[in-house]
Amino acid sequence: MAEAEAKLAPASTADFRTQLTACLTLVAPTGMTPEDRTEWLRAAWGALKDIPPDLLEAGCELARETCDHPSKIVPAIIKATDQVWRKRKGDRARVLATLALPAEEPVTVDPDELCTPEQAAAIIAELGLKMDDAPARQRAHKGPPTAPTREWYIARGVDPADIPNSAPVEQAA
Repeated sequence: MAEAEAKLAPASTADFRTQLTACLTLVAPTGMTPEDRTEWLRAAWGALKDIPPDLLEAGCELARETCDHPSKIVPAIIKATDQVWRKRKGDRARVLATLALPAEEPVTVDPDELCTPEQAAAIIAELGLKMDDAPARQRAHKGPPTAPTREWYIARGVDPADIPNSAPVEQAA
């Protein structure tokens, strides 16, 4: 559980500053003022603040490689991290659901209620049964032969033109 929690911990402010500033520096238009950059960083942090540091780093790396405008950075990071992020949150939810299940009571059997081998033999004798009374039955095999033949495919409605030439040919015995 601790491992799942660690993978969900959000990136630090320093991580965000480092990663997002690097992204913005590469694509910021020349007319973007320092105030505009600060505002953009605040907005980006607001959209991405829950992302763990490893996913933020991976998303920012992709954004630095592919984005050519600040408006494309956050969507690129979200797109790059969304699937893994959802899986991690789902994994955590499954762990929590499992932990929330009530513990199953162990099945206990009173040894005095168990039938001993001698008692079982007496019951069998009392009923007039023998251990080998039941006839052995061989069950019919319902699956395909281990190497289906061309005839086997045809008998099941497969068009002969669709059967590869490499299908085994049934040999006469």
